[in-house]
Amino acid sequence: MEGSSSQSGSSSSNTIPEIHGSAVFSYKTVSHENFFNNSILLKLEENGFTTPDEKAEELIKRLAYIKYLYALKLLFENLQNEFSPQILRDTLVALADPTPFDFYAKQSVTRLELHLRTWVTVLERICFSPIVLSKELRDKVYNSLSKFAEIHRKTTQVIEIGVDNNFKSNFNQFNQQNNNQDDQIITKKRNYNIDFLLIHLRDTLHSLRDDETWFQEIIRRTKNLLKTALNITPGILTTITGINLPSDCSILSILNQVRESLSFKYPVASYYVDWRIMLIIQRNLFTWSEAHFYLKEAVSLKPKEPIAYLICGEIFFWQSNYKGAKSNLRKSRNYKAKINNLDIILGNSCLLDKDYYDAKFYYNIALENSPYNYLCLKNNACSHAKFGFYNRALEMLDKLLNINKDDSLILCYYGEILCNMGQYSKAISYFTKANIKDPENTHNLNKRAIAYYTLQDYNKVLLDLDKVIQLDPLNNLAFYLKCLTYYTKKDIDNAIMVFEKCEELLDFNDILSKTLLFHLEYLLNKNNFTELNNILTKISQISNIEDIELLLFVRCKVYVELKMYHETILDLNLLYGYNSIYKYISHIYIYTDFWLYLNITNDNDDLSKLGIVNGFSKHMYEKQQVYFISNLNSGQYKDSELEHYEHVLKYEDVLKLEGLGWIEYQLPISVFESNVQPSIEINDSINMQIDYYRRGYNVEETTYIPNISSMGDLLPNFHNIYPNVPETFKDKYFSRKEMENLLELKDIINHL
Repeated sequence: MEGSSSQSGSSSSNTIPEIHGSAVFSYKTVSHENFFNNSILLKLEENGFTTPDEKAEELIKRLAYIKYLYALKLLFENLQNEFSPQILRDTLVALADPTPFDFYAKQSVTRLELHLRTWVTVLERICFSPIVLSKELRDKVYNSLSKFAEIHRKTTQVIEIGVDNNFKSNFNQFNQQNNNQDDQIITKKRNYNIDFLLIHLRDTLHSLRDDETWFQEIIRRTKNLLKTALNITPGILTTITGINLPSDCSILSILNQVRESLSFKYPVASYYVDWRIMLIIQRNLFTWSEAHFYLKEAVSLKPKEPIAYLICGEIFFWQSNYKGAKSNLRKSRNYKAKINNLDIILGNSCLLDKDYYDAKFYYNIALENSPYNYLCLKNNACSHAKFGFYNRALEMLDKLLNINKDDSLILCYYGEILCNMGQYSKAISYFTKANIKDPENTHNLNKRAIAYYTLQDYNKVLLDLDKVIQLDPLNNLAFYLKCLTYYTKKDIDNAIMVFEKCEELLDFNDILSKTLLFHLEYLLNKNNFTELNNILTKISQISNIEDIELLLFVRCKVYVELKMYHETILDLNLLYGYNSIYKYISHIYIYTDFWLYLNITNDNDDLSKLGIVNGFSKHMYEKQQVYFISNLNSGQYKDSELEHYEHVLKYEDVLKLEGLGWIEYQLPISVFESNVQPSIEINDSINMQIDYYRRGYNVEETTYIPNISSMGDLLPNFHNIYPNVPETFKDKYFSRKEMENLLELKDIINHL
């Protein structure tokens, strides 16, 4: 164990596809496809072992089995998982135990290599965790290395002789072979990966000794090495590091000089120091405050060097300066940086900067090369949903559910998007699946209750809300929905009782909470002009109300109830600025006196020639360029006099839309001069008609509009306004740790 082994010889083949060809030392985040597809980890999850500690504790009981060993390796490779010091210690002790290797079989070498790889992974987690191993434990683990080296030697001999035909009959003969024969066998069949892993374990254990100082010295000198990696002149480095560097030094020569300047009390392979230096660069690069200065210096020396922009972009990302990150990462991309995850890093920066259009652009490019990248699919689904591309968002979520069909957060998010599309019955099926997997998720129960409300299944609404309140007695949304449901059922006594509870719970420092309370108070006092005026007074005390969409709507409703029509139209115009034409106008449609008021104040004779004769039709035509088909009945022109462009919505396309309620279908052409005659191809099984024609543009060909008659008194667009899964479970859905580990060590090295 004191020497080093050459890796140029033959190596054994791996029989486990997951292990084959993997790098010995990699701190790249484990692929989520492998992690979530691992049947052992999924089974542990189903059996109630949900935390990383619980899973590790179960897995170390069965280390003799390859599939459990591999699951443990995946568990520790996933940097999102955090482990307690006790579990780190217990896992290290279990892996250092050679007892399970007391027999030989065909897979012994493969199992031994996987065992050591897992051991390396666990030891690396210990190196960067808040835990200090005692001398006794380090010595115990270190002494076990020689036993594993002997296991490797014996296993190699047995495999050469053969475990099928010669093992039993020749065992004594095997034990009596001379040393020359042993050496020949070992040389012929030796797995040099195992030699390398053992040496690495030795060197890492040496670095953890409390009487050794070189590990900390490497960290100090590595900071200075980074400055050279970013093209800072060697003269500056000589002053900083105390090492005389030639003027034409390369990154490799600098690595060599830094290594040679260190002294070691214990034998450490030279490559190990180089590797450790580069790993520390990767782990500590973005914590160094002086990095910005040297990056600027690097850019001024080589303004078209992509790596400096890349690292600078990553630093800005870590600092949550997403605009700075986008700017630098785009420059790195424009200068042809060869980085595997650059488009994902750019997409993440755009997403967190709420630049959803560009986010989906970069994610789509990344998915062309890696169509099942878990992080990319999650974030891309969110980007598409935020931008209103619901069908594309569901395509991403479908892929995620193919990877892990039991992911309760993805199931819940799927249901939320279906609600945005008006498909409430289908949404409930996804909320129900999520509830089966996570019955205590109150967010999911609230969302299912809202879906039941839109379907007017009020008893199920109340059942779900009671479950929420039982789990979380202070859940203000549940009490709001419960009050609203009782009001809709005309159970006013219970509605008032729950409203009083809402007043106790709702946070008056939170504007959404205030809006919910004002909304309930308005509903319960619709016919009381005194109370409505009191509500109006309280709302008017809130500053910048024109910037608070929902509260503006509540005030608009109070105005129309009080017959303050001039103020009503002013608020409606403000609401139109939020591109909220239908979700608000439909709530005002029932007030016929208001539209009569508009009809009197608008005497545009030109509109009457088009058949537009009532206040509502005039308002929609002038403000939103909406022309109702019913206007044709009173129009003065003849259809035969118009030059037509015909567009037919085909029957097979109509089938996709059936049951969605009110939708807007965008014609696949730009219409300016032509007169268009739209029509729908239907048969007896479909009830669908054209209600209106509107000039304008929608993001998608089909835009889903809530069926207002089924929404009751729920605040407009409540599904979109109230936080969804990515917003409510931000730390789980958007893992900062995972996002911050996308820049790989090899990306930096390849550009030096």
